[in-house]
Amino acid sequence: MFSDKYFIDVLKEHADLVRRFAFIVIIAVSLFGSTLGQETPKAVLVDEFGNLQCGDVLARLDAFMVELQNNPGDSGYVLISEAKRNPRAFQKVVETSFYMRRFDRERISIVIVGNEIGAGSQFWRVPLGADAPAFKPIALPEPDLTKPFMYGSDDRVGICPTFSPDLFAKLILDNPGSMARVVIAGPTVSSRLQTAKDVRDTFEHSTKLPTDRISFYYVHRKEEWLWETEYWFLPAKRR
Repeated sequence: MFSDKYFIDVLKEHADLVRRFAFIVIIAVSLFGSTLGQETPKAVLVDEFGNLQCGDVLARLDAFMVELQNNPGDSGYVLISEAKRNPRAFQKVVETSFYMRRFDRERISIVIVGNEIGAGSQFWRVPLGADAPAFKPIALPEPDLTKPFMYGSDDRVGICPTFSPDLFAKLILDNPGSMARVVIAGPTVSSRLQTAKDVRDTFEHSTKLPTDRISFYYVHRKEEWLWETEYWFLPAKRR
């Protein structure tokens, strides 16, 4: 015969097992419910606009970079419609803005797309784990690397910078034997030489382009407002 104490101990043990099982069930249900309650992250449209003055575009780019800085785990997409007025030139403005702000290019994708976004541009922030915005990339004609061509330029009166030294240097470095030709036009010898020094310093501190792959050509222009610097790609000499 079992004693009363035996039955009491069995009941206590049974109650303890029930409590443990109930606790496990509650935790499992809680975790399952929280999983269901979490929404899949989605890309966020930060800005959208058509043709604007350069100052407005730069201000919007600054705001976009702040948005990305406030969300360090997110990446950014800049979509530029092929129907936009001179989409390639706008792309250079965007690239140069990121360069001047020293923003991590690895976090940014700049894409020329079809007219599904109209004739404007869109800035997107894409959280980690989210899908990129839907778009159809368009391949615009690329320059012929077997011939010299002007990659970009800058001047003192322009308010919309369009030249990124790091991307120009990468183009030269990616093409063995090619050279960078810098054409400097200015009113005086001293101004032209000072500009050349500034250009050398920029490439030295911002790129890995060796100085022996940069040549300079000077043009005299007596009018101060005609000051300009052009950056040319010179292909490798044919043997």
